[in-house]
Amino acid sequence: MPIYKENGHSLKYFEGSDRGPDFVRCALKSCELFKILHLSLPDNMIGEKEMIDIAYVISKNTPLTILNLSNNVVDPKAALVLANSLANNSNLKTLDLRNNKLGNCGVALIMELFIKQ
Repeated sequence: MPIYKENGHSLKYFEGSDRGPDFVRCALKSCELFKILHLSLPDNMIGEKEMIDIAYVISKNTPLTILNLSNNVVDPKAALVLANSLANNSNLKTLDLRNNKLGNCGVALIMELFIKQ
């Protein structure tokens, strides 16, 4: 079951692991609707296809400040999709990509954007 923490009228935190693509899409919609600040989606088999949905939300510069995508299957192609969306986002401060399949190329793509900011 997802964890919600309330702050006034807006939810601050949404977490769910090992739920799959439908759950990820629901979490992303909640992120937009409820102005979630911390989104945690470890162990959800997130790859390039799911990253397109995540990138869409990130590129809209939502209030999201922390994004946990650890223990997924994010590869260099998914990292490129994510990196392109981060170029349009000024709110995200913490990105957890531990235990993914980024490789040196994927890490370089993400790091390049954080260094520029």
